[in-house]
Amino acid sequence: MDDFRYQTLLNCLLDGRCVLVLGPELFRYDGKLLGDALCEHLKVGANPYISFYDHKDELYYFKGKNLAASKNAVYRQIRDYYSGLAVSDLHEKIAQLPFSLFVNLTPDLQLANAFEKKEMAHEFRFYNKKLNRDPGNIQSEEEESFDATPEYPLLYNLCGHVGYEESLILTYSDLFDFLFNVFGRNNLPFSLRNILEIQDNGGEKDYLFLGFRFDKWYLQIFLRLLNAQAGNQRFVLGEDMELLEAAASDVAREDKGIFYLQDYFTLDLIDCSPTEILERLFRDVEQAGKLRQPGTAPEQTAIKPSSQPLSMTLQEWMMRNKIRKVFDALKDFFNQHPNKEALDMVLIHAAKHEDLLQQASTGTLYRSEMAVEKSRVLNALNQLIEEVKKTEQKTIAA
Repeated sequence: MDDFRYQTLLNCLLDGRCVLVLGPELFRYDGKLLGDALCEHLKVGANPYISFYDHKDELYYFKGKNLAASKNAVYRQIRDYYSGLAVSDLHEKIAQLPFSLFVNLTPDLQLANAFEKKEMAHEFRFYNKKLNRDPGNIQSEEEESFDATPEYPLLYNLCGHVGYEESLILTYSDLFDFLFNVFGRNNLPFSLRNILEIQDNGGEKDYLFLGFRFDKWYLQIFLRLLNAQAGNQRFVLGEDMELLEAAASDVAREDKGIFYLQDYFTLDLIDCSPTEILERLFRDVEQAGKLRQPGTAPEQTAIKPSSQPLSMTLQEWMMRNKIRKVFDALKDFFNQHPNKEALDMVLIHAAKHEDLLQQASTGTLYRSEMAVEKSRVLNALNQLIEEVKKTEQKTIAA
């Protein structure tokens, strides 16, 4: 990457208006791309639930008399795999870079967990293709609003949350559900559309894409959804970008998908190691004094009165990966509504959660052990939230 382009990228980042879009090929797991590592974990060729896997589009075909049951079985295997993934040093460094918006095209929580571990302010949300917030094709004004700044960034999983099966895109049917919901109903959250400036077709954002080969037909649709064509700078960093540049410039090429993509989005394809560029950005941003600092998340304050039961609020926080916030609220609740057994359970699993955040980056637990321990913490939280719900119901009945 030449110095002119690098300095432009650095300035875009320091200006605080750069959107980072993360794809499935940035991080390596066991030395493999995510899709390949996941296929190995699932033993695709021998898996009794999988007919075959489309490597190009990263979609599954299931088999058996009950396809829904086969899909659910594979989903659980996928969930267990993701649960065992550790937060890497690269995740932590990316989390400290002053991007205001992170858009993740995989359903993992590694970056969100890096923010949690570093105790840095952030907001995490994900798109659920099964939820229709506005049946009348009008965005709901009651939807909780959110913004995105370098001081309080938004992490948005566009392709779902691995903890919620219905939100994932595993099959072509899922993909079509996603496309119909998000385009047919104009159904991205209003606040996210505002951040991306889709409403007024603004052109002031910059985009950095990492971990993409642009060989999936539907990726072009995702770029349009993110309003990428309206941005100022649109950097794509990756290895073998020279080959992609050649394909994008070849008018005579039979498959013209890449040509049309480049013609519409005018991506700046840069052949380089994304990891090396991220490391360089980290050093230069640190020198400029603009790194996001660990331990700067606002302290937990008393829960504001809400029209909805606390149990529902806690479930929403779970969906937004606010695990520490859930534990703090549970401590307050079981102190105000004495329940020694529940309070002990909160304290034990809160400590376990903190321990797992630390162990995740040290490699002291095998992936399978990490998945089991995380599952125990989440199961305990769900039990505790259910206990809160029962207490609330008793209070109403009294």
